[in-house]
Amino acid sequence: NISFTVWDVGGQDKIRPLWRHYFQNTQGLIFVVDSNDRERVNEAREELMRMLAEDELRDAVLLVFANKQDLPNAMNAAE
Repeated sequence: NISFTVWDVGGQDKIRPLWRHYFQNTQGLIFVVDSNDRERVNEAREELMRMLAEDELRDAVLLVFANKQDLPNAMNAAE
């Protein structure tokens, strides 16, 4: 049997300082990126790097999930 807790925290600027309150005992992280928003992908990358620098996330498994792949201008995995 597997038991896990999932927190869906928003990505808005005002909410980001609260993210670290969810880091304790985190074993896995799913980071969702809007693959259709090319202008914000660098911002998302910087936020992810900041999070991964936290001691509490040092051993967490990471999955980067690129949503909105169905849109015509969505970035592919290589991008």
